[in-house]
Amino acid sequence: MSGDGASGGQPPASVRTNPASLPPSSGQPGTPAGRPVTVLVVEDSPIVRERLISLIGEVPNVAIVGQAEEGLKAAELFDQLRPDSVILDIQLPGINGMELLVRFKKAHPACVVMVLTTYAFKEFRRRCLAAGADYFLDKATEFERVPQVLSAMQSQRHSTPSR
Repeated sequence: MSGDGASGGQPPASVRTNPASLPPSSGQPGTPAGRPVTVLVVEDSPIVRERLISLIGEVPNVAIVGQAEEGLKAAELFDQLRPDSVILDIQLPGINGMELLVRFKKAHPACVVMVLTTYAFKEFRRRCLAAGADYFLDKATEFERVPQVLSAMQSQRHSTPSR
């Protein structure tokens, strides 16, 4: 199964998955202030994906705009949605997370990519950070940092003047 729903069902009502449902910007013209931070979740484990969706759903002004459980679907959704942030697993069917990381950062350098993995070895960390990952988080010990990072992104968005 690939796609936008979690485990074949719909995500919780508190999680927006349709970019058209996002409220318009309430900031100055040309600024993203007031618009939610948009997130693409790329994780092959349905249990982990559901937990991420639940955690992210509790963060104000953050909206999940897509989900993918394999690399090809993740690449398609990224190109289509242009999210502000991606939560990315390294081990994925199809295109692996390292290749996606490079592709995402090349196409949209401002996108904040959080690698969330069980392969939190020094060499993977070094390679991911060198490839452009903004964060490298261990699923076993840093899972709860994901909503904190997204919340900080939203707070920074409101305090950043227009570009």
